[in-house]
Amino acid sequence: MGSAVLWGLAAGETDTAYGRVFDVVQRLAWPPEYGGRALRNAFFDRWAGREEELASDEEAHAELEAARRSGDYGTAYVYAGQAVGMVRRRRTAAEVVAGFAEAERLLRRFAT
Repeated sequence: MGSAVLWGLAAGETDTAYGRVFDVVQRLAWPPEYGGRALRNAFFDRWAGREEELASDEEAHAELEAARRSGDYGTAYVYAGQAVGMVRRRRTAAEVVAGFAEAERLLRRFAT
């Protein structure tokens, strides 16, 4: 199990941060009015509010790329919504789809 998965499983709904830090450091051309929500980490906290400076900081860009390659999620990003706090265990895609099917079956039972 990857460290990002473990870190995400430990996260609560207040452990995310909304902003442009990770988009800016990756040099993504998103319009400035649209940020992203990711698990909060030290890199985000260090650069939040300093995105203009971050946009031209080559050392920060290299730091993030190295962290992504090594799986250092104290620096690298994990995009996640506030619902991350509802995730309690690792599940396969098949388990998730089966859960949707079961939910649909239960909803149909109550709709009649």
